[in-house]
Amino acid sequence: MTEGERVKFGKVVRVIGLSIILIAEIIIVAGLVADLDPNFRPNISSDWYFSSVVFVGIMVGLCLLRGTRAVRFLCFGGTLATVFLFLLGFGWPSAIYTPVAILALPSPILFLIAAAFPSLVRNRQVLRYYLVGCCFASALCSIYQIWWNHIEI
Repeated sequence: MTEGERVKFGKVVRVIGLSIILIAEIIIVAGLVADLDPNFRPNISSDWYFSSVVFVGIMVGLCLLRGTRAVRFLCFGGTLATVFLFLLGFGWPSAIYTPVAILALPSPILFLIAAAFPSLVRNRQVLRYYLVGCCFASALCSIYQIWWNHIEI
């Protein structure tokens, strides 16, 4: 494979990956609207909703750790994942979700600021690790909620 073919293949893979993240973000937004508005009922099961949060949280975290160029797009995904973490933490108060949501309180604002100024995430390693940790925490809480929904009591 020549250098030009590798570059084209890398661009295609990047576009496909970002498109899949965008689809997962749309599912999250539909689920968030359904949580806030009782009249809006999309045909999305809670498993798809939680799985989308897991996918977006893990992908945003891994891409930010790798230092990708699509920081703005990933920051919007991180904002959605951490807002979902707040719905878990404050919507269903529990000993697991609430402390994690309290630790992640500034993350949506920081993600939106980072979307406007991507150099903040690129140049500040501690901030990048905090935002990645919030995405992974949201993904782990979503995995736990999926597991909890399927327990036979």
